[in-house]
Amino acid sequence: MKKSIYVEGIGQIDAKGNEFLGKYEFTYENNKFDKISRNRYSLQNGEEEITLTICGNIFTGKKIEIRNRYYILTNPIAWYCYIFMFLPIILGLTLGNIDALVDHGIYFVGGAIGGAIGGLMTGFAITVSTLELKWYIKLPVLILLSIATFFILLGLGTAIVAALKSVTKMV
Repeated sequence: MKKSIYVEGIGQIDAKGNEFLGKYEFTYENNKFDKISRNRYSLQNGEEEITLTICGNIFTGKKIEIRNRYYILTNPIAWYCYIFMFLPIILGLTLGNIDALVDHGIYFVGGAIGGAIGGLMTGFAITVSTLELKWYIKLPVLILLSIATFFILLGLGTAIVAALKSVTKMV
């Protein structure tokens, strides 16, 4: 993420960073702000000290507080992202535990492996949700991540069952 923020009485502050990891770098007139704490940065500009504080998180959006005024750093995650953002972890934790599917010969990997795959794909979905993309790009990517999770869980589950069946035939 790269963004330029115009601050009244100061000028343009450039922000560069990663919303998901929370790592930011701020510069003013090619001078880098020093990190004071997890969410506070400071810059000595002549006799004046400019201090900024990051408020918020990836879900509510982040703002920068400078001189008791707030400036938008990142927008909050849109409502439609929440539906598809956590769907991969839900798929990973539930599909492997549905006995009705097993009775019909449909196998999904579940448990720790399914949860790990779902968690990884949810991490990707959260990262996509924080990107500043148009909704018509972001939504299909989130849907594709959920579909990919479904087929990865199905493919691994089917492969594991096939491997187990071939091993039992050999014994």
